Amino acid sequence: MMFPSRTKLEQPIAPSYVCKRFQVILERAGCKRVRFHDLRHIFNTDTHITDEMRWKVALNIT
Repeated sequence: MMFPSRTKLEQPIAPSYVCKRFQVILERAGCKRVRFHDLRHIFNTDTHITDEMRWKVALNIT
């Protein structure tokens, strides 16, 4: 996954910067720490997760 730089469109943002910003967002939102990479797993298994499972996970994150 690549995120383009806002100042140099031909260059991607450094992955470490994306991960650091993600942690800041989680912290400000009062959420538990989650690795950015783990979002990939959540997205890929979304079709196999029931509403009850989502509710349980949401309770653990907030």
